[in-house]
Amino acid sequence: MTLYVPATLSVLVSVWMESVFYGMNVIIYFTCLYIFVSRKARGSYKIQNGLVVLSTLLFSSATAHMAINVRRLIEGYVLPPTKAAMNNYLSDITQPTDIAKQFLVVTTYFFSDFMIVRSSYPLLSPVGKIIYSLHRHGVFISCGLTTGVSRSYH
Repeated sequence: MTLYVPATLSVLVSVWMESVFYGMNVIIYFTCLYIFVSRKARGSYKIQNGLVVLSTLLFSSATAHMAINVRRLIEGYVLPPTKAAMNNYLSDITQPTDIAKQFLVVTTYFFSDFMIVRSSYPLLSPVGKIIYSLHRHGVFISCGLTTGVSRSYH
């Protein structure tokens, strides 16, 4: 038995779930910044600029992704004149906003992988560092960007 989920319902549920997780992300991000800044102010901890920069880049890309989804909601539900046009818009993966979301996902994974690689570097040998970095970053970014570019040409 196959379950049919209309595109309209799937987009609404996905944006609702993303907004819930984005709300949690906002709380976690500002809590972490508060911890970094309060420890720095007390002088008991040296702030790690790399973590703050990477966290800010991840939060910025999550914010941009959320903004694109809100725009897709407006373009998909408010602007189309008919229900058929709405379904066509929501199921078309070659829309510029959908392609922008693909590039943002690749960028977000790059930053999060960079954070993981950075924290695991002390455990790896020099050759292992090179192989691990090339594998994690090179393969994923090339596949993700290829998907985004191929969507833009169809």
